[in-house]
Amino acid sequence: MEGIKKQKEAEMLKKKPTEKSFKWENKVQAFSTLILTTIAIISIVFNLGKAQEKLENLEAEKKTITTEIKEINASLKTFYTREDAEKDFAIRDRL
Repeated sequence: MEGIKKQKEAEMLKKKPTEKSFKWENKVQAFSTLILTTIAIISIVFNLGKAQEKLENLEAEKKTITTEIKEINASLKTFYTREDAEKDFAIRDRL
């Protein structure tokens, strides 16, 4: 019986983690954490780049629309002037 107990104790001692295995596990954990952190940072930077590009596109569209509105306003001012309106009213009054 005692031989079996000693054998089981010896097996348990073999299975217990040693200081070497703890160091190795810590290195693996640190390396995997580093990889995950790097992936997270890369994805954040990539998404920020996309957001910046979208913002630049929106600003360019805003400038284009603002220019178009100014052109439309300028053409409306020349399209129907006050003099034209007075002539139209004068013609209507004669009728």
